[in-house]
Amino acid sequence: MAQDHLFALAKGTELGGYRIGEVLGSGGYGITYKAEEIALNRTVAIKEYLPNTFARRASDGLTVKPREAKQQELFNWGLDRFRQEAETLVSLRHPNIVRVLRYFAANETAYIVMVYERGASLGERLRGGATMPEKEIEALIEPLLGGIELVHKAGFLHRDIKPDNIYLRDDGTPVLLDFGAARQAIGARTQSITSIVSPGYSPFEQYGKAVGEQGPWTDIYALGATLYRCVSGARPPAALDRVGGKGAMPPASEAGNGRYKPALLAAIDRALAVRAEDRPQDIAAWRAVLAAKAPRSTPLLAEPGATLVAGPDAGPANMRPEAHSASLNTPMQGPSAAMKTGGSRPPGTSWLARTLHGASPARLAVAAGVLFIAILGLVVALAVILSRAGR
Repeated sequence: MAQDHLFALAKGTELGGYRIGEVLGSGGYGITYKAEEIALNRTVAIKEYLPNTFARRASDGLTVKPREAKQQELFNWGLDRFRQEAETLVSLRHPNIVRVLRYFAANETAYIVMVYERGASLGERLRGGATMPEKEIEALIEPLLGGIELVHKAGFLHRDIKPDNIYLRDDGTPVLLDFGAARQAIGARTQSITSIVSPGYSPFEQYGKAVGEQGPWTDIYALGATLYRCVSGARPPAALDRVGGKGAMPPASEAGNGRYKPALLAAIDRALAVRAEDRPQDIAAWRAVLAAKAPRSTPLLAEPGATLVAGPDAGPANMRPEAHSASLNTPMQGPSAAMKTGGSRPPGTSWLARTLHGASPARLAVAAGVLFIAILGLVVALAVILSRAGR
C-alpha cells in the first residue's frame, strides 16, 4: 500500500518511542504501520485509531479529529472501545493470537503496539480463487480453535474472523488478528450494516440487534465460512442473501468431495448453518463434529446462550438461557455413569428385567426354564391346597 495514503502518518514520524515506517494495512476504523522501536531497535506493528468515515488527520499531519464537532462523542465512544480491545488482547496470551505489547495515547487518538509477524495473510494465500491442500488446512484448524476458545472462555468474541484477519507466519502457523472492537461498536451505534458485517463471513445474527443473540456460535460460523473458502475457492454468499433464499451455494460436502475428509467437510457445513441454534454452540462441540466422535449424550444443538447439562436428566428443561459470559465458563459435561454404554443395566428395575436386558439367546433360554419351573411349582402348590380343602 502506498505511503501517501490519504490519512496515514508520514514515514519517519516519531511518537511514543517509535519511528513510523510503511503502511501495512488500513480499514474504515484504523491504519496499521510497520514501525521501529527506537530504544530496542526492533520491528513492531502499530495500529492507529482513525475512523475515516467521521474523522480526519488535521493540517499538522499528526492530530486526529472528528470531521464535525457533533461527532466528538461518537469518536470518544469508539476510542474507548479501541482501548478495551487493547486490554482484551493484553490479557490473552496464546501463540496464535496477535500479541499486544503496549497501548498509548497521542495525537488526540490512540495506538496499539503489537509484535510484528513476518508472512502474509490467508486472504493473500487464497487470492484468485485458490484452494488449500487438506494438510495445510488441518495445520491451521487446531491452532485457530485453541486461540478462539481462549477468547470465548475469557468472555469475549472476535466477531470478524475471515481470511484477511488470519496471518500466516513464514513457518505456516496462523495468527488471529484485528478483533475490530471499535469497528463493531461504532457500526452498531450508527446502524451502519456495512460497518458491522463482512459479507460471506458474518452470520445473520450480526446484521442487527433484532435478528439474534451473538455468542461463540457467531465466531464458529465465520470460521466455517473461512474454511469453506479454503476448500471451495469461493466465499459463501452473504448470510442476508441466504436467509432471503437468494444465496444458493453447494455445501462443502459437495464442493470438496473427494479432495478432503468427510468429517472436515461435514464440520464446515454444520458451522455454516444459517440458524444459530443449528450450529455447534461452542468450540468443544465443533471439535467433536470435526473429529466425528461427538458424545451421544451431549447435544451439539441448543438454544443460543444455553447452559448444557448432560446426563440421564438432560433435556429441554435443563437448557437454561444464561448470560453468555457465564455460560462460556461452564464446560459441557460428558455422559454420567448411568448413561455409559457397554452392557450397563437400567437402575431400579426388577431381577427379571435386569436379566432380560441385553441377554443372549442362551441366557433367555435359562430364564424361560426358570420361569416354567416356578409356574409349575405354583400349580402343584395350588392343587395341594385345593385337595386339602375338599376333605
